[in-house]
Amino acid sequence: MEAADEYGCEFIATGHYARIAECNGRLCLRRAADSRKDQTYFLWMLTDENLRRTIFPLGNLTKQQVREIALQHGFEKLSKKSESQEICFVPNNDYRTFLASEGVETKSGDYVNASGKVIGKHAGYVNYTIGQRKGLGVALGTPAFVTKIDAASNIVTLGAHDDLLTNEVRISNGFFCGDSSQSVFAQIRYRSQPSEARYNDGALTFSEPVWAVTPGQSAVIYQDDILVGGGIIE
Repeated sequence: MEAADEYGCEFIATGHYARIAECNGRLCLRRAADSRKDQTYFLWMLTDENLRRTIFPLGNLTKQQVREIALQHGFEKLSKKSESQEICFVPNNDYRTFLASEGVETKSGDYVNASGKVIGKHAGYVNYTIGQRKGLGVALGTPAFVTKIDAASNIVTLGAHDDLLTNEVRISNGFFCGDSSQSVFAQIRYRSQPSEARYNDGALTFSEPVWAVTPGQSAVIYQDDILVGGGIIE
């Protein structure tokens, strides 16, 4: 938006798969026609003011239709470009090397169990994600999963699969413009299926337990295909 203002541009067109709708007097996001490519999850922080200046040319198209349009206009190589689900600015999808190049330390630290007992050594907290099972480098006799990451102390907590189940998630720094008397569907990560829930004053209460909720990730809230809220998981 700052660049658009600098160049005197009234609108911004972006290639995200998303659409714009109206929700209780403000513009909001609507899921893309191609549900497999929908990217509204990433865009929930856009404001009404942002959306009034945004155009999503791909919102009503499928990925296959976009490829065909590119081919029809002579962009054969582009029309056959492979899919990518990784972070576009990280070379070779190696985020660990990228973090190291940005000065993030990856020194070894302690694995602990739920009681705080040290049960092994890890290679640095940045190498792990909530719910991770493979590549832990520690044998405990039973399957172990990352259940908590404390970046400040470089401590990673390991536990059982069911230790990661929860019915309630609190979110902050967000908004909600939907009908709180009605059920919503909340998505706690991009590739997860939306789960039925109730929203009340910063809390999402799920009908069924959700797994591996990760602090710092976004929780995005939908009613039908309209994005009615979102926030950062605490």
